[in-house]
Amino acid sequence: MKNECVLSRREAAFAYEGRFDEEALVVRNLLWKMDRRLCVKWGCVDDQELFHHNLRHMITAQVAQAMEWHAELEELVGGTDQETRRLREFKLIECQRLAHMTEPEARVYQASVARLADETFDIPDQPSVRAYLVAWITVFLVVCLGLWTLLNAASNLGDYSCCFAV
Repeated sequence: MKNECVLSRREAAFAYEGRFDEEALVVRNLLWKMDRRLCVKWGCVDDQELFHHNLRHMITAQVAQAMEWHAELEELVGGTDQETRRLREFKLIECQRLAHMTEPEARVYQASVARLADETFDIPDQPSVRAYLVAWITVFLVVCLGLWTLLNAASNLGDYSCCFAV
């Protein structure tokens, strides 16, 4: 027996059983996808004991994560009460965002945040005037070379306008 959420969605899908209009197909497809996603996320299996074991394991991990985030939130202190609230609010939003990310997404996000917070990370200075001019002259020469190649190839093809009615 599956959990009640899956069963109630299946009952909703049963209400559309036998109907083949577009709305019924969309609803059944959406409900099937929701069932699949929830069963994968919560480890739904027919064996109730194994299902409860999976739930205990996942909930234990979520509670441990929540306790870690709570400790991080408690450590945040600003200069004023309002600043402390704002810092904690931003950290809470970040924690919520991380809770909805997959593991690879979370790693990329945390690496990006760490790079931005790195004190040694400097934005490079603006280029010198000489480097700026050299870059623009190079772009100009590359464009001129492309135009010359195009015109040279077109000239080598000859005048074939007599073949086409104008």
